Amino acid sequence: MDLNRKMVLAVEAGLRTSFSDYLDGVSQAGNPNGNDWYAFGGAALFIRFGDRDYDQDGIPDIEDDCPEIPGTVNSAGCPDSDEDGIIDKYDHCPQSPGPANMKGCPDSDDDGVPDGRDRCPYDPGQRRFKGCPDSDNDNVIDKEDECPDTPGEPELAGCPDSDHDGVADAKDLCPNEHGLGSADGCPDFDKDGVPDALDLCPEKAGLEKFEGCPDSDGDGIDDVRDKCPTIPGSNLAEGCPEITATDQAVLEAAMRDVRFETGSARLLPISHDILNQIGEIMKRYPGYHLEITGYTDNVGNAFANQQLSEDRARACYEYLIARGVPAERMSYQGLGPTNPIASNRTIRGRMLNRRVEFHLHTRRD
Repeated sequence: MDLNRKMVLAVEAGLRTSFSDYLDGVSQAGNPNGNDWYAFGGAALFIRFGDRDYDQDGIPDIEDDCPEIPGTVNSAGCPDSDEDGIIDKYDHCPQSPGPANMKGCPDSDDDGVPDGRDRCPYDPGQRRFKGCPDSDNDNVIDKEDECPDTPGEPELAGCPDSDHDGVADAKDLCPNEHGLGSADGCPDFDKDGVPDALDLCPEKAGLEKFEGCPDSDGDGIDDVRDKCPTIPGSNLAEGCPEITATDQAVLEAAMRDVRFETGSARLLPISHDILNQIGEIMKRYPGYHLEITGYTDNVGNAFANQQLSEDRARACYEYLIARGVPAERMSYQGLGPTNPIASNRTIRGRMLNRRVEFHLHTRRD
């Protein structure tokens, strides 16, 4: 029985027989025919001499740096679980073999950053980036750099911005012109979100669906195509209000009701009422242009007829100016006996052909 690591106690007892009856000195008086028996007992104390090895790792405690923990000869009696030559108590990664300069931790990419602290353990990198590479040296690690081979801006995920407008060149439609993010990096003078290069109205804020042009009256027709940009209208009238049937009837009636003195361009008083109505119509349709055309019959000198038709058209033109219609909104011409609407062989036909026509247009043809 081990009393301790240095002392052992042994106890022994036994009963044995001899080969004669002479062991006890009583033979003849005793039982001379039977051999004698004897009993014995003893105790022993063993003391071990030599060096103590408490952890029984084969290394004496006096030489064992870790006397209470089994170790190896190569590690002075201390354990080295991963067998990397660095004892566990000094090994920062005791279960994973690693070099001494990494304090026993592995460094798979040999970049000087142990795998446990390396954000990119299989790609050699820099310590300041926790082991990740930055190929273009723009302070954005490659795995977060959308342009890893081209130096760029950290706030643009490492991509370059040549014109410094906050839009990366790869997404900048105008990489060499300072622009706006809302216009994909292109200049947008009116700040309507449509780049100037694509903006048909670069100096006026407009709508994308109208290629940057405004629709001031909200009628669905942009101001560039709208002949009445401040008055809601229709597509049929190019953005202007459509002429009502009543007003159109007045214009058609004017062919019959505008009259002149015979052979003259002097307006008869009977013509004033219809011309006044035309003046009111012009006020209701500010986006329209009035075309006044004079005609005659074919009786007489052709040159004189043409001149008379022009004079009569001008007389109506001047009358309307006097009634407040802007001159720039009207034009006049005389076409003489051309374009007859009836036969010149009859008195009535010739009377119908001597006329002044009034046509409203959204633009001057």
